[in-house]
Amino acid sequence: MSKSIDKCVDFLTWLTYHKVDSNSNFIPEIRTILDKSTFRYIKNGGNSVDDILVMMKEQGWFYENEEVETQCTIDTLTDFIERNPLTPSVLEYRLINNN
Repeated sequence: MSKSIDKCVDFLTWLTYHKVDSNSNFIPEIRTILDKSTFRYIKNGGNSVDDILVMMKEQGWFYENEEVETQCTIDTLTDFIERNPLTPSVLEYRLINNN
């Protein structure tokens, strides 16, 4: 099941609906950050890290200069996992409503 960024409050909620493939080479890095809660964010046959990064960009988690080759790496994903930022729509709502 996939949920758009508009239905999620923070990045880890979004990631639960866009799970990372458990066979990814980067699972050790992700496990290091998430510790025991890793199972919520990975599954056999889930999305590749590259696909997750593309979805993050398409759904507005970050922006890149379209004229330059992508700068996104596993470090981008692990940074978002560590920081667990709020979605841009939630931040915009809070700015508009002074919350």
